[in-house]
Amino acid sequence: MFTITESRAIARYISDKYQGQGTALFGKTEREKALVNQWLEVESQNYNPCAGKIVFECVFAQILQGRPTNEAVVKEQLEKLEKILDVYEAQLTRHKYLAGDFFSLADLAHIPVTNNLINVAKKGELFTSRKHLNAWWEDISSRPSWQKVLQIIQAQQQQQQQQQK
Repeated sequence: MFTITESRAIARYISDKYQGQGTALFGKTEREKALVNQWLEVESQNYNPCAGKIVFECVFAQILQGRPTNEAVVKEQLEKLEKILDVYEAQLTRHKYLAGDFFSLADLAHIPVTNNLINVAKKGELFTSRKHLNAWWEDISSRPSWQKVLQIIQAQQQQQQQQQK
């Protein structure tokens, strides 16, 4: 038995372990796998740091640190993220998904922080202002598996609210 604690490593492990069952999250060829891995790196090294800082400042700075949103940080990260999203938009004009015309782990990896960016930090205009990026988000966020996750989160939040009463 071994323990993996990093979410991306867990996702890669599960995708590899259950390859051939369900959606081929790394694609079906070595080329597709290379493209998936490339976009996973883009997500972890470029997209997530910016999006995560925006979400933290807009939502969690007050809750966790008792301070107001640092608008200078938000502005700086939005400027960086806008450039990154322009690259995504260009890619998505050529393909339905990031690594090609198939849903992959690269797309899946974007869902949690993007959901928080759009629905919690209220930065949806970053996506709605880009036709192909918005279509991609609508597609991946409407997948039944993600909808089930959202239902679980809502149920947990309701349970916590009831316990606080």
